[in-house]
Amino acid sequence: MGTIKGKFIKGKAGSLVFREYRGTQVVSGLPKVIKSHRTEGTKKAATLFGKSSKLAGGIRRGLGYICGKFYDGTMIYRSNTEILRCLTAARDPEKQFDFNADSFRTLAGFEFNVGSMVKNHFYVQPQVTIEGNTLKVTVPEIKIPTDLKWPIDRLKTCKLLIATIGIDLKRGSTKFAEPQVMDIPYTYKPSLVASQTFEFEMIPGCLYVTAISLQYVEETFIGETTINTKDFNPAAILHAHIADGITDPALTKGWHQFDEKGY
Repeated sequence: MGTIKGKFIKGKAGSLVFREYRGTQVVSGLPKVIKSHRTEGTKKAATLFGKSSKLAGGIRRGLGYICGKFYDGTMIYRSNTEILRCLTAARDPEKQFDFNADSFRTLAGFEFNVGSMVKNHFYVQPQVTIEGNTLKVTVPEIKIPTDLKWPIDRLKTCKLLIATIGIDLKRGSTKFAEPQVMDIPYTYKPSLVASQTFEFEMIPGCLYVTAISLQYVEETFIGETTINTKDFNPAAILHAHIADGITDPALTKGWHQFDEKGY
């Protein structure tokens, strides 16, 4: 309600605002409050995109040794989009997530650096098998130098890094994964590197994402050094699987939480 103070009216009256400015009566209209144009559908879509971004970020963090800092400029957007696709497919009519063992299978083949893709440098296909709560990655026999592309001749070895991270989807948490390493020595003469199998234990009910990276090493006067750079860093996701069973929260306590509301 407007009131008269001296010669001036001050306050609100209907849709008008009265005030005094430097000895002059000023009248203006009330500011209009514009209603949000976001529908319930767009709000839900924005929420889903936010959850996919958090999950993708949790996976990237857990695969820090594999993903590292040498990824291309589109990688974060591409990984967010791929996770969004997986979450969208897993939602039921009640807008709840109904995951199965293969809900994230399309992550297999995701490249962290499209300028130096694993599939263009490593010509054997590692096989992933699951036996109970054990995930096994078997790297077939490698023929050197034909099955592995060497960017330069003076390299000493290529370290094949393999890591599997667990994600507790119910609690939105993950942990940093230490990789297992397979050394592939360089030689200009044809040779064979024997097949190797790597094992990783899984916690029931958790999502497991397995990835590999090729780290090329050369010998210098100060010792061994990795030549991987922002422009050359072959790394990719090999497999994604949700382990059978229900997750025991005691087993994932202390993991890094990326989404406190879970999935």
